[in-house]
Amino acid sequence: MEIQNVNSENISKTRYCEDNSTLEVILKTGSIFLYSEIDKKTYENFTNSYFKDSYYNKEIKNFFTCFQIK
Repeated sequence: MEIQNVNSENISKTRYCEDNSTLEVILKTGSIFLYSEIDKKTYENFTNSYFKDSYYNKEIKNFFTCFQIK
């Protein structure tokens, strides 16, 4: 699982597992969300996005199955 620090206003870190197509998003508030069925291209677009919060909100947050871990 690839852990990456994120330079964003609300997101602290992400962890992506290509084998399981899962994305873990760790917010600066301490909340952790696990998204499933995230393809590698979506993850790459997210990490390459200049406005990560905006990309997350528009392309990931309400469009993939999500479980709140914490």
